[in-house]
Amino acid sequence: MFTPKALREVYDGLASVRERFGATVPDLARVALHYALARDSAAPALVGFRDAEQINTTITSLGEPLTGDEIAWLHRSLAPLRDAFASRTAKRHAP
Repeated sequence: MFTPKALREVYDGLASVRERFGATVPDLARVALHYALARDSAAPALVGFRDAEQINTTITSLGEPLTGDEIAWLHRSLAPLRDAFASRTAKRHAP
């Protein structure tokens, strides 16, 4: 699923997110974590780490929560990317 082409699509699909929130790893980690946590107040956000630097980045990147408007903007902005990958997944699992 995450072929070089698919990774490029994800990278390109996140361009507006990088423009709005920043392109550094901490910027994107903050957005990803807060977006995941905002989807459902009872849902956990599972985070993986490869090294101590990633642990530190994740812990220190939480910062300010996203506003309701930012969550709505992310949901709208990420819809084409989400839909493209959902369609691919559905095709792969079709009988």
